[in-house]
Amino acid sequence: VERKLAVAFHFPSDDVVSAARLLLKDEELPKELFTGKPVLIGLSAQGTFDVAATPLAAESFGPMVHAQAVAELRRVARPGATIGAAVWDTHGFIANRMFFDAAAALDPGGEQQRARNYNRPMTRQGELAQAWKAGGLADVQDTMLTIQMEFASFDDYWAPYEGKDGPNAAYVGTLDAGQKQRLRDAVRLAYLDGEPDGARSFPASAWTVKGTVSA
Repeated sequence: VERKLAVAFHFPSDDVVSAARLLLKDEELPKELFTGKPVLIGLSAQGTFDVAATPLAAESFGPMVHAQAVAELRRVARPGATIGAAVWDTHGFIANRMFFDAAAALDPGGEQQRARNYNRPMTRQGELAQAWKAGGLADVQDTMLTIQMEFASFDDYWAPYEGKDGPNAAYVGTLDAGQKQRLRDAVRLAYLDGEPDGARSFPASAWTVKGTVSA
């Protein structure tokens, strides 16, 4: 039986589009993939799965798409399988918070982007579990996991913001040279925190959930 696996893309990069083209023909790729909008893409897959998961992506979608994503994950999983997800706790992501707090202090546009970034669905305690229960999954369990994000220097920390992926880089891309330099200087002060440049380690927390597909 042919089934489909739901793959969620948010802020698609050239690499993401290239990867999708390895799996699907161009005419099968939804136009949303090229607009930066969240999109579910059906990929052909045979059989069923013991585990299906969407790590660090579920917060990118609104309630309607959340329901579709949970339904797709359930559809590809066998009875008794585990379905899981993880999303960043946006208020417990120190490295990200330094960036957006500085941006909000310098620029009304930065304040608006910070609000969008920190008020996304599925990023608060209990929201993933609620979505899993609403999707008909059993034995739903949620918890928080925390890791350390390691940076060799401020340049190492700042490098992703010079790229094209994610809301931080997208925001930096809207700034002129002067605005970008002021933001970089402000974020650097927060990173250094009165000490010489060098390695830093910041905690980052994520909400996780898992549930079981009923027989």
